[in-house]
Amino acid sequence: MKLIYNLLFCLIFINCISQNKKISNCGTEDLAIQTISKLKEVQLQQKYIDSISNHTKGVSYMTDEKIIKNKAYFEVATGYNGELRWETYYLFYVNKKNCDDIYVNEVVSGDIISIAQWRKLKAKKAKY
Repeated sequence: MKLIYNLLFCLIFINCISQNKKISNCGTEDLAIQTISKLKEVQLQQKYIDSISNHTKGVSYMTDEKIIKNKAYFEVATGYNGELRWETYYLFYVNKKNCDDIYVNEVVSGDIISIAQWRKLKAKKAKY
């Protein structure tokens, strides 16, 4: 009986550990877009486009694939799809195996940097 309790305890403990280390898989373009659409920067874009279009349009997305640091990413361009042209706001890169691993194309330098670095850079620029 003691062996069974020990075995059950081990199984429950292992299950708890594996749930804590769970990584959100971003294996489809739809999941990558859902992840990007939840970012505060994209939410602001959505609000702006909604207001200037009398609530008829929203943020548009274009996707592609890219390898960054030997890992597969979805490239997600956010922008406005107008009648005459596509206007890009941001280029995001979402790791196909981890939705929390997001990079951004920093337009001034052309570098692809982590979203955390990008936000710090934007905050620093906003001070000046």
